[in-house]
Amino acid sequence: MEVVSFPDGYACWEQVQERAPEMIITDLQMPRMNGLELCEKIREFEATRSIPLTLLTGKGFEFDHDEYMQNLKITNVMVKPFSPKKLLTQVQESLQTAPDTIG
Repeated sequence: MEVVSFPDGYACWEQVQERAPEMIITDLQMPRMNGLELCEKIREFEATRSIPLTLLTGKGFEFDHDEYMQNLKITNVMVKPFSPKKLLTQVQESLQTAPDTIG
């Protein structure tokens, strides 16, 4: 796997528009554009609509996972702390079930 990181949600969104990745892992709390705003942008456009999204959050009790998973079609929500092994498992599962049209 090739992993690319960005300093904030806006920088990620700029890159996603140029080259859609196979999946996106984003944090809820980020500068310039938070994780939910990024997910909303990704779901607005046909070219990026089917990218699997994993949202990481430290606000497990303050965040309505089910609402956002349903409304924004977020593939996974992972509440911090979590193990790197669990994250890798989620990534592998997301990529196995992702539509072939991404990329």
